[in-house]
Order: sequence, then structure tokens, then C-alpha cells
Amino acid sequence: MSRAWFSRHRLTIIAAAILVAMLLTGIFVVRPDFAGIAAILLSWAVPFGALAFDKWEKVESLGGRALAAFGFVSSRAERVGMAADMQGQLNGARRELEGELEGALPHPLRVKFVRNPAEVASLSEGEVVIALGDHRKRSQNVARAALAYTSTDLIRPARPYLDPTALKSLDLAVAKRLLLATDTDALNYFLNDVYSEALDSDNSLRELCSEVEGLERNGVLSRILLTEYLELGRRLFPGFPPPGVQSATREFVHHMYRIVTKRYDEDLGPGLMFTNGHLKVGVVLVADREMAEKKGVRPYVWRTLDDIKKGCTSVYLLAKGSRRSLLPEIVRELEGNGRILSIDDPSNFLITSDGGNVEASLVRVVADQRGYHDRAVRTDPLMAEIPVAS
Repeated sequence: MSRAWFSRHRLTIIAAAILVAMLLTGIFVVRPDFAGIAAILLSWAVPFGALAFDKWEKVESLGGRALAAFGFVSSRAERVGMAADMQGQLNGARRELEGELEGALPHPLRVKFVRNPAEVASLSEGEVVIALGDHRKRSQNVARAALAYTSTDLIRPARPYLDPTALKSLDLAVAKRLLLATDTDALNYFLNDVYSEALDSDNSLRELCSEVEGLERNGVLSRILLTEYLELGRRLFPGFPPPGVQSATREFVHHMYRIVTKRYDEDLGPGLMFTNGHLKVGVVLVADREMAEKKGVRPYVWRTLDDIKKGCTSVYLLAKGSRRSLLPEIVRELEGNGRILSIDDPSNFLITSDGGNVEASLVRVVADQRGYHDRAVRTDPLMAEIPVAS
């Protein structure tokens, strides 16, 4: 474990060692009588910094910036420092995405500069290594490193099974998200050069990128779309893509976008469920409080079980605003059902809209479709309820 930890953070350890050595050398030259005290203080500062494990990416970034400031002394120190800064920032943004979906970016990023300016992305010792050229082009390097990272590691098991254009739109969207959380200048370069160039060359990519961004604004990109893609990849890996699976993944983007952009008073009914090949996903919109006041939460429970009956392996309960308070009761009604494998804890987030931010909650219900019989559902008293469209 310690060897793996050292391997993962060796760049930062080297940067810290160089920085400490340079500081001690400077103190010894200016005030040799203080060198001993400084050595003791700095020797304790390094392990204390390492103990800040939960904030390690921040420590890595700040340490890299401090080291890069000594670029006038050593170009090697500047390159190591800038690489550590980039690495720390992007890994910090990765941690936030991993908090929403474990396995979204399964491997940490390591950055190093090489003489060859071509970008290279490869898996090494459980890391994604991004090799960059001229270290002085910071914004360009950070932007291209983010895209090289997502294009290599984003939902890695699922990549062979996704529609190539849909996959590229996801890579661009997640790279943009990483940059939004790290570096404004790099984000500007990404939008003006990398992103716009990609969209100009492919109209179908432009459409998908627009829809994927709509899913991100509504909080369901990682929580539904990427989650289902990742589960699909885990089920199918390492087999060859079955016929139709890639086109189904592309249609799933359109399907989810249709749901998040529907009018408030629009009833999609059966259109909330997606069943295409290996993707079978239901969405239940917990939207009508008046219905809940009249009939309780049973219509929403019925809808969830009905989606499971029709073959859905996952059903998502989505509630906004005051309707979020209905979710715990719905979950209690579903718990213990023999066809439900698990119910995830609610994921709480903000939906960005023109009218301001709206609080939302999402619950994922995972069903067992093995040996499913219609009779098992028909005997459930909830099946006597009249279906209510969400």
C-alpha cells in the first residue's frame, strides 16, 4: 500500500523535497546560524502536509505553484512544479465527480512534461499519464490534459460499447466540467479552441453536446446517464459490442434530454421508460403533490414496480422542490419488495434554470430481473392501483 501511495504521489514528493532543499540552502547561505532550526521545522512540515490526505490535491497544487515560482533558478523545478499544480487541480475536480459516481474517472491523473509536444495518454501503474510539451503554455496544457484524461479514463469499462459521437460529447462535457472547477484561463482556451473546433467539424456532435450539457445542468449527467453507461460496460466487458448497443446508447441521450426538457404540464406517460436492447431504465417523476395528498405515495410506488415488471433493471425517482419530502415514504413502501435488489441513498443537488437554482433529489432503485414472472407482480396489491402518469 505504501509503495502504491508513493508511486501515485512521487511527483509531489519530489517537488516538496526540491523545495525544502532550496529553502535550506538559501537559509544556510544567508543565515547559517538559523539553518539547524529551519531544518527541524521543515522536516516536520513535510509529514504534516502529507497527513492532509483529504486535501492532498490542494496541497499538491499549492506545493507545485510554490516550486514553480523558483523557475528562474531551475527550469527543472519549474516543470515539476507546474506539473504538480496541474495534477493537483485536475485530481481535485476528479474527486468531486467520483463523489457523484464512483468509477466515473477510476484512475488518478499524473502529468509530466516531455520534449515531444504530442499529447500522449496511457495507463501506467493504476494512473493515467498525460505527457505534455512546452511547459510555458499553461492554459493550453491544462485544457488538453483535461480532454486527454477524460478521453482515456472516463467510464473506462463502457467506452467500447458507446456510440463514438455520444462518447466524444461526454469526453468534452466532463473535460469542460473539470476545467470549470480548476482553471478559468484553461477553460477559455478549451472553449475557444478545442471545443469550438470539435463542434465545427461535426454537426451531429454539436447536437449531442447541446443535449449532454442540458443533462448536466439538470444534474442527471453523472447520476443517471453515466451511471447506466458504466453499469452497461461492467455487464458487457470484455465481450465485443453486441449488435445495436452503440445506437441504443445514443438514443438514451435523446431520451433523457426529452425528459429533462419537457414542459411542466406535459405528460410523457410511458415515454419516461427506456427499453432498448441492453439498456432498460425507468424514470418516475415525483411531481404531483395534490395526487399524493389524495392517494398517498402509492401511485409512485405502483409506477416504480410497473417499470420493473416491464423489464427495467434501474428505476430513478426524481423529485424537485417541496416534492422531495415524498421520497422517504416512497422508499419505505418499496423496501422489502422481493424484486428490488437495492435502493441507493438520495442524491441531493441543484438544478440550474433561468428562474434560479432548484433543489432536487434522486433515488436509484435497482431491480432483479432474473426469473421474473408476471404473476409475482399481479399478486402484489399495489398492482390494483390505477396507473398515474408522471
